[in-house]
Amino acid sequence: MFTPPRFVVLDDNEKHLHALADAIQTLGSACARVLYRIEEDADPKLFASVRGLFMDLQLQDRAFTSDYKKHYAEIARILRAMISENGGPYVLIIWTDNAQHVDDLGTYLETLFIELPYTRPVAILPLSKTDYIDVSSGLPTGRNIGIEVAALLAKDPGVNALVQWETDVLEASSRVTADLSRLARFFADPKESRVAVLLRRLATEAVGTKNIRSDYRAAVHTALVPLLQDHLQAPLPGVDPSAAWDTALEQTPDLLPKLNSKQVSELNASLHWIRPTKDYEVLPDAWGSVSKLDSSLNWADFGLVDQDDYIANVLCKNIKGTSQSTKVEVVQIRVGAACDYAQKATGPVPLAVAVLVDARTDNKVHELFPNSTAWVSPMMSIAKERDVQIFVDPRFVRVRGHAQLRELNVLGRVREQLLMELVASIAQHGARPGIVRFTQK
Repeated sequence: MFTPPRFVVLDDNEKHLHALADAIQTLGSACARVLYRIEEDADPKLFASVRGLFMDLQLQDRAFTSDYKKHYAEIARILRAMISENGGPYVLIIWTDNAQHVDDLGTYLETLFIELPYTRPVAILPLSKTDYIDVSSGLPTGRNIGIEVAALLAKDPGVNALVQWETDVLEASSRVTADLSRLARFFADPKESRVAVLLRRLATEAVGTKNIRSDYRAAVHTALVPLLQDHLQAPLPGVDPSAAWDTALEQTPDLLPKLNSKQVSELNASLHWIRPTKDYEVLPDAWGSVSKLDSSLNWADFGLVDQDDYIANVLCKNIKGTSQSTKVEVVQIRVGAACDYAQKATGPVPLAVAVLVDARTDNKVHELFPNSTAWVSPMMSIAKERDVQIFVDPRFVRVRGHAQLRELNVLGRVREQLLMELVASIAQHGARPGIVRFTQK
Protein backbone atom coordinates (compact mmCIF):
# COMPACT_ATOMS: atom_id res chain seq x y z
CA MET A 1 0.00 0.00 0.00
CA PHE A 2 2.82 2.39 0.88
CA THR A 3 5.44 3.12 -1.78
CA PRO A 4 9.09 3.80 -0.90
CA PRO A 5 10.16 7.47 -1.11
CA ARG A 6 12.14 8.70 -4.11
CA PHE A 7 14.35 11.00 -2.04
CA VAL A 8 16.35 10.02 1.04
CA VAL A 9 18.36 12.31 3.30
CA LEU A 10 20.88 10.66 5.61
CA ASP A 11 22.63 12.84 8.19
CA ASP A 12 24.08 12.56 11.68
CA ASN A 13 22.89 16.04 12.67
CA GLU A 14 19.18 15.98 13.49
CA LYS A 15 18.68 19.72 12.90
CA HIS A 16 20.34 19.50 9.49
CA LEU A 17 18.41 16.34 8.64
CA HIS A 18 14.99 17.88 9.17
CA ALA A 19 15.88 21.22 7.59
CA LEU A 20 17.19 19.58 4.42
CA ALA A 21 14.31 17.10 4.22
CA ASP A 22 11.79 19.93 4.67
CA ALA A 23 13.45 21.80 1.81
CA ILE A 24 13.27 18.74 -0.47
CA GLN A 25 9.65 18.03 0.43
CA THR A 26 8.72 21.47 -0.90
CA LEU A 27 9.21 19.81 -4.32
CA GLY A 28 6.02 17.85 -3.64
CA SER A 29 7.76 14.49 -3.29
CA ALA A 30 8.05 12.26 -0.25
CA CYS A 31 11.44 12.34 1.43
CA ALA A 32 12.71 9.80 3.95
CA ARG A 33 14.65 11.21 6.91
CA VAL A 34 17.34 8.83 8.12
CA LEU A 35 19.24 9.84 11.24
CA TYR A 36 22.65 8.23 10.99
CA ARG A 37 23.63 6.02 13.89
CA ILE A 38 26.96 4.26 13.72
CA GLU A 39 25.65 1.30 15.71
CA GLU A 40 22.45 0.73 13.71
CA ASP A 41 21.58 0.83 10.01
CA ALA A 42 18.29 2.08 8.62
CA ASP A 43 15.74 -0.22 7.00
CA PRO A 44 16.91 -0.90 3.39
CA LYS A 45 13.26 -0.72 2.27
CA LEU A 46 13.49 3.07 2.61
CA PHE A 47 16.08 3.06 -0.20
CA ALA A 48 14.25 0.65 -2.54
CA SER A 49 13.08 3.33 -5.02
CA VAL A 50 15.53 6.11 -4.25
CA ARG A 51 16.24 8.55 -7.08
CA GLY A 52 18.10 11.17 -5.08
CA LEU A 53 20.25 10.16 -2.08
CA PHE A 54 21.58 13.06 0.01
CA MET A 55 24.39 12.13 2.38
CA ASP A 56 26.86 14.03 4.52
CA LEU A 57 30.49 13.38 3.61
CA GLN A 58 31.59 13.15 7.24
CA LEU A 59 29.25 10.84 9.08
CA GLN A 60 31.64 9.96 11.90
CA ASP A 61 34.66 11.32 13.75
CA ARG A 62 34.25 14.88 12.57
CA ALA A 63 37.18 15.97 14.67
CA PHE A 64 39.56 13.88 12.57
CA THR A 65 39.33 15.13 9.01
CA SER A 66 42.85 14.43 7.79
CA ASP A 67 42.04 10.87 6.69
CA TYR A 68 38.93 11.02 4.54
CA LYS A 69 39.28 7.39 3.50
CA LYS A 70 37.53 6.49 6.74
CA HIS A 71 34.53 8.55 5.64
CA TYR A 72 34.68 7.13 2.11
CA ALA A 73 34.71 3.58 3.51
CA GLU A 74 31.60 4.29 5.60
CA ILE A 75 29.75 5.66 2.56
CA ALA A 76 30.76 2.56 0.60
CA ARG A 77 29.44 0.34 3.39
CA ILE A 78 26.12 2.18 3.43
CA LEU A 79 25.69 1.91 -0.35
CA ARG A 80 26.52 -1.79 -0.22
CA ALA A 81 23.93 -2.39 2.50
CA MET A 82 21.16 -0.06 1.32
CA ILE A 83 21.11 0.06 -2.50
CA SER A 84 19.01 -2.74 -3.96
CA GLU A 85 19.90 -4.79 -7.02
CA ASN A 86 16.26 -4.39 -8.07
CA GLY A 87 16.30 -0.62 -7.61
CA GLY A 88 16.70 2.00 -10.27
CA PRO A 89 18.91 4.92 -11.25
CA TYR A 90 19.80 7.40 -8.54
CA VAL A 91 21.93 10.48 -8.03
CA LEU A 92 24.24 10.61 -5.00
CA ILE A 93 24.49 14.14 -3.59
CA ILE A 94 27.26 14.67 -1.05
CA TRP A 95 27.09 17.61 1.36
CA THR A 96 30.53 19.18 1.36
CA ASP A 97 32.18 22.55 0.77
CA ASN A 98 35.12 20.94 -1.02
CA ALA A 99 34.30 19.40 -4.42
CA GLN A 100 37.70 17.69 -4.54
CA HIS A 101 36.59 15.33 -1.79
CA VAL A 102 33.74 14.15 -4.03
CA ASP A 103 36.17 13.43 -6.87
CA ASP A 104 38.32 11.43 -4.45
CA LEU A 105 35.21 9.62 -3.16
CA GLY A 106 34.28 8.60 -6.69
CA THR A 107 37.73 7.11 -7.23
CA TYR A 108 37.52 5.26 -3.91
CA LEU A 109 34.09 3.81 -4.73
CA GLU A 110 35.09 2.49 -8.15
CA THR A 111 36.04 -0.92 -6.73
CA LEU A 112 32.57 -1.20 -5.15
CA PHE A 113 30.88 -0.24 -8.42
CA ILE A 114 32.82 -2.88 -10.34
CA GLU A 115 31.94 -5.53 -7.75
CA LEU A 116 28.28 -4.45 -7.42
CA PRO A 117 27.35 -2.51 -10.58
CA TYR A 118 23.84 -1.71 -9.35
CA THR A 119 25.27 0.48 -6.57
CA ARG A 120 26.78 2.91 -9.11
CA PRO A 121 24.88 6.21 -9.12
CA VAL A 122 24.22 8.17 -12.29
CA ALA A 123 26.40 10.90 -10.82
CA ILE A 124 28.11 11.85 -7.55
CA LEU A 125 27.71 15.56 -7.02
CA PRO A 126 28.75 18.01 -4.30
CA LEU A 127 26.41 20.53 -2.72
CA SER A 128 27.09 22.89 0.16
CA LYS A 129 24.69 22.80 3.09
CA THR A 130 25.29 26.49 3.73
CA ASP A 131 23.57 27.33 0.45
CA TYR A 132 20.28 25.98 1.80
CA ILE A 133 20.34 26.05 5.61
CA ASP A 134 21.96 27.89 8.48
CA VAL A 135 24.18 25.12 9.87
CA SER A 136 23.96 26.57 13.38
CA SER A 137 20.20 26.87 13.68
CA GLY A 138 19.07 24.51 10.93
CA LEU A 139 16.79 27.19 9.49
CA PRO A 140 16.41 27.43 5.70
CA THR A 141 18.28 30.22 3.91
CA GLY A 142 15.70 30.57 1.13
CA ARG A 143 17.63 29.13 -1.80
CA ASN A 144 15.49 26.76 -3.90
CA ILE A 145 16.87 23.25 -3.64
CA GLY A 146 14.23 22.06 -6.11
CA ILE A 147 15.94 23.84 -8.98
CA GLU A 148 19.24 22.19 -8.02
CA VAL A 149 17.71 18.69 -7.83
CA ALA A 150 16.00 19.09 -11.21
CA ALA A 151 19.28 20.25 -12.72
CA LEU A 152 21.14 17.29 -11.21
CA LEU A 153 18.70 14.75 -12.66
CA ALA A 154 18.80 16.51 -16.04
CA LYS A 155 22.55 15.94 -16.28
CA ASP A 156 21.72 12.52 -17.75
CA PRO A 157 18.80 13.13 -20.18
CA GLY A 158 18.05 9.42 -20.50
CA VAL A 159 17.73 8.92 -16.76
CA ASN A 160 15.71 12.12 -16.54
CA ALA A 161 13.27 10.76 -19.15
CA LEU A 162 13.05 7.41 -17.36
CA VAL A 163 12.24 9.13 -14.07
CA GLN A 164 9.65 11.20 -15.97
CA TRP A 165 8.06 7.96 -17.22
CA GLU A 166 7.93 6.66 -13.66
CA THR A 167 6.27 9.90 -12.60
CA ASP A 168 3.78 9.64 -15.48
CA VAL A 169 2.78 6.13 -14.40
CA LEU A 170 2.33 7.20 -10.77
CA GLU A 171 0.24 10.18 -11.80
CA ALA A 172 -1.86 8.12 -14.22
CA SER A 173 -2.56 5.48 -11.58
CA SER A 174 -3.54 8.25 -9.16
CA ARG A 175 -6.00 9.60 -11.72
CA VAL A 176 -7.53 6.14 -12.26
CA THR A 177 -7.96 5.80 -8.49
CA ALA A 178 -9.61 9.24 -8.33
CA ASP A 179 -11.93 8.36 -11.23
CA LEU A 180 -13.06 5.19 -9.48
CA SER A 181 -13.51 6.98 -6.19
CA ARG A 182 -15.85 9.49 -7.83
CA LEU A 183 -17.72 6.72 -9.64
CA ALA A 184 -18.14 4.74 -6.42
CA ARG A 185 -20.28 7.52 -4.96
CA PHE A 186 -23.18 6.29 -7.09
CA PHE A 187 -23.28 3.05 -5.07
CA ALA A 188 -24.96 4.35 -1.96
CA ASP A 189 -25.71 1.20 0.04
CA PRO A 190 -23.96 1.90 3.37
CA LYS A 191 -23.85 -1.80 4.26
CA GLU A 192 -21.22 -2.50 1.63
CA SER A 193 -17.94 -0.87 0.68
CA ARG A 194 -18.85 1.28 -2.30
CA VAL A 195 -15.41 0.94 -3.85
CA ALA A 196 -15.36 -2.83 -3.36
CA VAL A 197 -18.77 -3.14 -5.03
CA LEU A 198 -17.56 -1.05 -7.95
CA LEU A 199 -14.39 -3.13 -8.33
CA ARG A 200 -16.46 -6.31 -8.23
CA ARG A 201 -18.71 -4.96 -11.00
CA LEU A 202 -15.78 -3.95 -13.18
CA ALA A 203 -13.92 -7.22 -12.65
CA THR A 204 -17.04 -9.26 -13.39
CA GLU A 205 -17.66 -7.43 -16.64
CA ALA A 206 -14.00 -7.89 -17.59
CA VAL A 207 -13.73 -11.65 -17.14
CA GLY A 208 -17.22 -12.99 -16.47
CA THR A 209 -19.06 -14.23 -13.40
CA LYS A 210 -17.70 -17.77 -13.65
CA ASN A 211 -14.06 -16.69 -13.86
CA ILE A 212 -13.77 -13.92 -11.30
CA ARG A 213 -13.27 -16.17 -8.26
CA SER A 214 -10.25 -17.83 -9.84
CA ASP A 215 -8.10 -14.71 -9.41
CA TYR A 216 -9.68 -11.48 -8.14
CA ARG A 217 -6.44 -9.52 -8.54
CA ALA A 218 -5.97 -10.49 -12.17
CA ALA A 219 -9.62 -9.73 -12.88
CA VAL A 220 -9.33 -6.20 -11.44
CA HIS A 221 -6.12 -5.61 -13.41
CA THR A 222 -7.87 -6.71 -16.59
CA ALA A 223 -10.47 -4.00 -15.99
CA LEU A 224 -8.17 -1.20 -14.82
CA VAL A 225 -5.05 -1.51 -16.99
CA PRO A 226 -6.84 -0.11 -20.09
CA LEU A 227 -7.86 2.92 -18.02
CA LEU A 228 -4.26 3.38 -16.89
CA GLN A 229 -3.06 3.14 -20.49
CA ASP A 230 -5.57 5.78 -21.56
CA HIS A 231 -4.41 8.22 -18.88
CA LEU A 232 -0.78 7.65 -19.87
CA GLN A 233 -1.58 8.45 -23.49
CA ALA A 234 -3.70 11.50 -22.58
CA PRO A 235 -1.92 13.74 -20.03
CA LEU A 236 -3.79 16.43 -18.17
CA PRO A 237 -4.57 19.65 -20.10
CA GLY A 238 -1.78 22.17 -19.77
CA VAL A 239 0.78 19.51 -18.87
CA ASP A 240 3.53 18.80 -21.40
CA PRO A 241 5.49 15.73 -20.28
CA SER A 242 7.19 15.37 -23.66
CA ALA A 243 10.04 17.80 -22.96
CA ALA A 244 12.12 15.19 -21.10
CA TRP A 245 11.64 12.68 -23.92
CA ASP A 246 12.46 15.21 -26.61
CA THR A 247 15.66 16.21 -24.83
CA ALA A 248 16.72 12.60 -24.28
CA LEU A 249 15.95 11.14 -27.71
CA GLU A 250 16.59 14.03 -30.09
CA GLN A 251 20.27 14.04 -29.18
CA THR A 252 20.66 10.36 -30.05
CA PRO A 253 21.92 9.59 -33.56
CA ASP A 254 19.49 8.45 -36.26
CA LEU A 255 21.92 5.65 -37.11
CA LEU A 256 22.49 3.83 -33.84
CA PRO A 257 25.70 1.87 -33.20
CA LYS A 258 25.52 -1.82 -34.04
CA LEU A 259 24.85 -4.18 -31.15
CA ASN A 260 27.21 -7.03 -30.35
CA SER A 261 25.83 -10.46 -29.51
CA LYS A 262 26.10 -9.95 -25.75
CA GLN A 263 24.16 -6.69 -25.92
CA VAL A 264 21.48 -8.36 -28.06
CA SER A 265 21.17 -11.20 -25.52
CA GLU A 266 20.85 -8.85 -22.57
CA LEU A 267 18.27 -6.64 -24.31
CA ASN A 268 16.16 -9.62 -25.36
CA ALA A 269 16.37 -11.12 -21.87
CA SER A 270 15.20 -7.87 -20.29
CA LEU A 271 12.12 -7.94 -22.53
CA HIS A 272 11.35 -11.65 -22.65
CA TRP A 273 12.91 -13.51 -19.71
CA ILE A 274 12.51 -13.55 -15.93
CA ARG A 275 15.39 -14.89 -13.84
CA PRO A 276 14.38 -16.28 -10.44
CA THR A 277 15.97 -14.45 -7.51
CA LYS A 278 15.70 -14.63 -3.74
CA ASP A 279 13.13 -11.82 -3.98
CA TYR A 280 11.23 -13.16 -7.00
CA GLU A 281 10.33 -16.83 -7.11
CA VAL A 282 9.03 -18.37 -10.33
CA LEU A 283 6.48 -21.07 -9.57
CA PRO A 284 6.56 -24.29 -11.64
CA ASP A 285 2.93 -23.88 -12.70
CA ALA A 286 3.30 -20.20 -13.67
CA TRP A 287 2.37 -19.46 -17.26
CA GLY A 288 5.59 -19.50 -19.26
CA SER A 289 7.76 -21.12 -16.57
CA VAL A 290 10.73 -23.05 -17.98
CA SER A 291 11.81 -26.09 -16.01
CA LYS A 292 14.15 -29.02 -16.36
CA LEU A 293 12.77 -32.29 -17.68
CA ASP A 294 11.41 -34.59 -14.99
CA SER A 295 12.16 -38.31 -14.87
CA SER A 296 8.56 -39.20 -15.78
CA LEU A 297 9.02 -38.13 -19.42
CA ASN A 298 8.95 -41.14 -21.72
CA TRP A 299 10.35 -40.43 -25.17
CA ALA A 300 8.48 -43.46 -26.51
CA ASP A 301 5.27 -41.46 -26.04
CA PHE A 302 6.57 -39.24 -28.86
CA GLY A 303 7.68 -42.14 -31.05
CA LEU A 304 11.35 -41.60 -30.17
CA VAL A 305 13.99 -43.73 -28.51
CA ASP A 306 15.62 -41.17 -26.22
CA GLN A 307 16.82 -37.58 -25.97
CA ASP A 308 19.63 -38.14 -28.47
CA ASP A 309 17.03 -39.36 -30.95
CA TYR A 310 15.08 -36.12 -30.42
CA ILE A 311 18.18 -33.98 -30.97
CA ALA A 312 19.16 -35.83 -34.14
CA ASN A 313 15.74 -36.18 -35.75
CA VAL A 314 13.93 -33.08 -34.53
CA LEU A 315 16.32 -30.30 -33.56
CA CYS A 316 18.98 -30.94 -36.22
CA LYS A 317 16.36 -31.31 -38.95
CA ASN A 318 14.82 -27.93 -38.11
CA ILE A 319 17.75 -25.64 -37.24
CA LYS A 320 20.49 -24.98 -39.75
CA GLY A 321 24.02 -25.97 -38.83
CA THR A 322 23.22 -27.95 -35.67
CA SER A 323 24.54 -31.43 -34.95
CA GLN A 324 24.80 -33.94 -32.14
CA SER A 325 27.80 -31.96 -30.82
CA THR A 326 25.84 -28.69 -30.49
CA LYS A 327 25.55 -27.65 -26.84
CA VAL A 328 21.91 -27.96 -25.81
CA GLU A 329 19.67 -28.60 -22.82
CA VAL A 330 16.23 -30.13 -23.24
CA VAL A 331 13.64 -28.45 -20.99
CA GLN A 332 9.88 -27.87 -20.91
CA ILE A 333 7.74 -24.72 -20.98
CA ARG A 334 4.38 -24.32 -19.29
CA VAL A 335 2.05 -23.20 -22.09
CA GLY A 336 -1.72 -23.36 -22.44
CA ALA A 337 -4.61 -20.96 -22.82
CA ALA A 338 -3.91 -17.25 -23.06
CA CYS A 339 -6.47 -16.64 -20.31
CA ASP A 340 -5.42 -16.58 -16.66
CA TYR A 341 -8.71 -18.16 -15.67
CA ALA A 342 -8.47 -21.07 -18.09
CA GLN A 343 -4.99 -21.73 -16.73
CA LYS A 344 -6.35 -22.12 -13.21
CA ALA A 345 -8.93 -24.69 -14.25
CA THR A 346 -8.41 -28.16 -12.81
CA GLY A 347 -7.13 -30.86 -15.11
CA PRO A 348 -4.10 -31.41 -17.32
CA VAL A 349 -1.49 -28.67 -17.74
CA PRO A 350 0.24 -28.54 -21.14
CA LEU A 351 4.05 -28.46 -21.27
CA ALA A 352 5.94 -27.91 -24.53
CA VAL A 353 9.18 -29.82 -24.84
CA ALA A 354 11.84 -27.26 -25.69
CA VAL A 355 15.59 -27.02 -26.24
CA LEU A 356 17.94 -24.35 -24.95
CA VAL A 357 20.45 -24.10 -27.80
CA ASP A 358 23.69 -22.34 -26.90
CA ALA A 359 24.31 -19.20 -28.91
CA ARG A 360 26.59 -19.32 -31.92
CA THR A 361 30.11 -17.97 -31.49
CA ASP A 362 30.14 -16.04 -34.79
CA ASN A 363 27.76 -13.24 -33.70
CA LYS A 364 24.92 -14.78 -35.75
CA VAL A 365 21.69 -16.46 -34.68
CA HIS A 366 20.41 -19.98 -35.22
CA GLU A 367 17.90 -20.08 -38.08
CA LEU A 368 15.19 -22.54 -39.05
CA PHE A 369 15.15 -24.30 -42.39
CA PRO A 370 12.71 -22.64 -44.84
CA ASN A 371 10.11 -25.41 -44.63
CA SER A 372 10.29 -25.88 -40.88
CA THR A 373 7.09 -25.59 -38.83
CA ALA A 374 9.06 -25.21 -35.60
CA TRP A 375 9.56 -22.06 -33.50
CA VAL A 376 12.78 -20.46 -32.27
CA SER A 377 13.20 -17.50 -29.94
CA PRO A 378 15.58 -14.55 -30.20
CA MET A 379 18.95 -14.95 -28.50
CA MET A 380 18.66 -14.27 -24.76
CA SER A 381 20.93 -14.20 -21.74
CA ILE A 382 19.11 -16.46 -19.29
CA ALA A 383 21.93 -16.67 -16.74
CA LYS A 384 25.45 -15.40 -16.23
CA GLU A 385 27.59 -16.33 -19.24
CA ARG A 386 24.71 -18.30 -20.78
CA ASP A 387 23.26 -17.00 -24.03
CA VAL A 388 20.73 -19.30 -25.68
CA GLN A 389 17.87 -19.54 -28.12
CA ILE A 390 14.78 -21.58 -27.26
CA PHE A 391 13.64 -24.12 -29.84
CA VAL A 392 10.18 -25.73 -29.82
CA ASP A 393 8.64 -28.19 -32.24
CA PRO A 394 4.85 -27.66 -31.82
CA ARG A 395 4.19 -31.39 -32.13
CA PHE A 396 5.92 -32.17 -28.83
CA VAL A 397 3.51 -31.14 -26.09
CA ARG A 398 2.80 -33.26 -23.00
CA VAL A 399 0.40 -32.78 -20.08
CA ARG A 400 0.85 -33.06 -16.33
CA GLY A 401 -1.32 -32.42 -13.28
CA HIS A 402 -0.85 -29.35 -11.08
CA ALA A 403 0.48 -31.49 -8.22
CA GLN A 404 3.15 -33.01 -10.44
CA LEU A 405 4.28 -29.57 -11.59
CA ARG A 406 5.21 -28.50 -8.08
CA GLU A 407 8.16 -30.89 -8.08
CA LEU A 408 9.79 -29.38 -11.17
CA ASN A 409 13.12 -27.54 -11.08
CA VAL A 410 12.46 -24.07 -12.52
CA LEU A 411 15.09 -22.22 -14.57
CA GLY A 412 13.10 -19.06 -15.28
CA ARG A 413 10.04 -17.75 -17.04
CA VAL A 414 9.30 -16.56 -20.57
CA ARG A 415 7.47 -13.23 -20.42
CA GLU A 416 4.01 -12.87 -21.91
CA GLN A 417 4.85 -11.20 -25.24
CA LEU A 418 7.26 -13.92 -26.39
CA LEU A 419 5.15 -16.63 -24.78
CA MET A 420 2.09 -15.50 -26.74
CA GLU A 421 4.06 -15.93 -29.96
CA LEU A 422 5.00 -19.46 -28.92
CA VAL A 423 1.43 -20.34 -27.88
CA ALA A 424 0.12 -18.98 -31.18
CA SER A 425 2.68 -21.09 -33.08
CA ILE A 426 1.59 -24.25 -31.25
CA ALA A 427 -2.09 -23.44 -31.82
CA GLN A 428 -1.57 -22.66 -35.49
CA HIS A 429 0.23 -25.95 -36.04
CA GLY A 430 -2.73 -27.87 -34.64
CA ALA A 431 -5.40 -25.89 -36.49
CA ARG A 432 -4.70 -25.23 -40.16
CA PRO A 433 -8.12 -24.79 -41.69
CA GLY A 434 -8.42 -25.58 -45.37
CA ILE A 435 -10.49 -27.54 -47.85
CA VAL A 436 -9.95 -29.08 -51.23
CA ARG A 437 -11.55 -26.78 -53.79
CA PHE A 438 -11.62 -26.41 -57.54
CA THR A 439 -11.97 -23.13 -59.39
CA GLN A 440 -12.53 -22.33 -63.04
CA LYS A 441 -9.39 -20.99 -64.69
